[in-house]
Formats: sequence, C-alpha cells, structure tokens
Amino acid sequence: MGAICNVVNTLAGYSAYFCYLVVSYFFLRDIGRLYLVISFVFSPHILYTLVIK
Repeated sequence: MGAICNVVNTLAGYSAYFCYLVVSYFFLRDIGRLYLVISFVFSPHILYTLVIK
C-alpha cells in the first residue's frame, strides 16, 4: 500500500511540476513578447536622446 501511495505522490509531483513548467513557459513567452514590444517602442526614443546628447 505504501508503494502505491509513493507512486501516486511521485506522479502527482511530476504532473504539478509539468504544469508549472508549461505555465512558466507561456508566461515567460508572453513577457518576452511584451518586452520586445516595449523595447521596440522605446529604443528609437532612447537612441534619439543618445544622439541628441
């Protein structure tokens, strides 16, 4: 009985970890896209101020 409980706990841990990886992957991917958009919007402004100075 204990072995079955251990297997179930291990599987539950792996599935939770997998869910965490998937969620973090999508979250990071969206953050990366947002960062690209922000950098694309702000980089001309930053370059402009650097060139002016």
